[in-house]
Amino acid sequence: MLTFKDYFLKEQATRKIVLFPGSFKPPHKGHVELIKRFKEMVGPEGIVNVIVTEPSPKSRRYTPGGKYIPGNVAADILKAYINAIGLRNVNVTTAKNAVGEVYDFIKNYATPGDQILVGVGGKGDDKARYNNIDKHTPEGVSVNVQVADVVSDDSGEVSASNFRNIIDNLSLENLKTFVPNELANNEEVLKYVYSELSNLPSD
Repeated sequence: MLTFKDYFLKEQATRKIVLFPGSFKPPHKGHVELIKRFKEMVGPEGIVNVIVTEPSPKSRRYTPGGKYIPGNVAADILKAYINAIGLRNVNVTTAKNAVGEVYDFIKNYATPGDQILVGVGGKGDDKARYNNIDKHTPEGVSVNVQVADVVSDDSGEVSASNFRNIIDNLSLENLKTFVPNELANNEEVLKYVYSELSNLPSD
């Protein structure tokens, strides 16, 4: 599998970089809206690197029926959304520890002149994980931790926990609430995500 760092070193065309770590359990339209916002911040040639954490048994979040979303499934669903929408220069990879990957990349792979934006969702206190990021940042590298607002729609907050609550009784119809709005009538994407979330593992 092509790792996050392999991708960057081979494909990165500019030095405007977004690192967006998360668990995406499961990915929903709010996550995609955040990716779009981060993409706008770095422009057409900037790269958004979405790093999906492979959850440990302790960090897993379960559906009411006891199923969980593996990192590779979350990454594949995000890729399906991004490809169907046509977002360019957005890369999705997995890691055992996405936050650790951010620190490692900045410390060992960033070079002077890089402008790095670390994307953080506005829910909880995720920003605090990067309080010490300056200590790991090489001279000449700019790192900005960007907190994005929680995405809401007419039905209220769009959350992974609300999404998990319907997975045990998933249908193509109730799935539409959680996929990106522009894909709500995309039968191919709906069927793909439905299939992925209908075959989740349990402990």
